[in-house]
Amino acid sequence: AHLASLEWSVERLAEFLERFPNAVVDTAARMNHLMFQARDDWEKVLAFFVRYQDRILYASDFFIMPQNAKRAAHDLEAIWKRDWIFLSRTERMETDDFDGGFYGLGLNEEILRKIYFENAQRVFKLYSAEKVGMAHV
Repeated sequence: AHLASLEWSVERLAEFLERFPNAVVDTAARMNHLMFQARDDWEKVLAFFVRYQDRILYASDFFIMPQNAKRAAHDLEAIWKRDWIFLSRTERMETDDFDGGFYGLGLNEEILRKIYFENAQRVFKLYSAEKVGMAHV
């Protein structure tokens, strides 16, 4: 949950995951902290994602109220795209959250599939569309 509220240090987060081998963490409302750490030590953040790829879930901490649904949907899409670029590409990025640029992690397709889908499927015991006969939907 929310990188175990240890979002300010992937080293401390790694210690937590080692101490609690069944723990799984999500990125909800914490991606900017990972980006900040990547600014100063890109390799450390990349190594964290590679090592714990089976224990990280992509998540957002975002709610949409009916009166601002259109604006919120736009904001959510922008956040999702920013996060996707950070995780999937190696291009230089900037954010309004802090000064200085940083580079995306460029995670491979296998790791991205785990973080965005397969880990949640496993942790929450979700069925694939094929397994429940809904592959055509």
